[in-house]
Amino acid sequence: MAFNTDGSQLITAGTRGHVSRWSVSGGRLVGTPVKLETSFQPLEFSDDGRCFVTGSTDGFARSWSAETGQVLRESKHGSEINAVAISHDGRWVASAGADRVVRVWHRATGKLRLELKGHTNEVMRVLFSPDDRCIGTASLDSTGRIRDAVSGQERHVLPHQGE
Repeated sequence: MAFNTDGSQLITAGTRGHVSRWSVSGGRLVGTPVKLETSFQPLEFSDDGRCFVTGSTDGFARSWSAETGQVLRESKHGSEINAVAISHDGRWVASAGADRVVRVWHRATGKLRLELKGHTNEVMRVLFSPDDRCIGTASLDSTGRIRDAVSGQERHVLPHQGE
């Protein structure tokens, strides 16, 4: 689940394929829940609050309209998605998967920009730096990685110290 940027809506996405928008002040559904034949896991709002992105067990990253609750774009990651992120400027969506790969998509067109490989186990977290110049990832392989968000070039591998 995730709040939009002004805190007026909460989006919930569940294991039974429902995505629902809730009014925080009224505690009521906003519009009709959307049902897809998949299970949703990660969910992130854009900084401007106009859209949100979900990842799912069917391997698709979906961009949604926060206003209508309808799917705007689907991008095929190819494996179960463990994490999603939206760049702070709203132009890019990143999906991190069970396939050990992070994919970066143009949010409006769905065109694949980067495939970031190198982790040796599932990638569990992905995020954009505040200036959108770097992408950070964390994996079950006990490493974090920092990459250039334009070229995909790896800048640093960060071994996890501890359990």
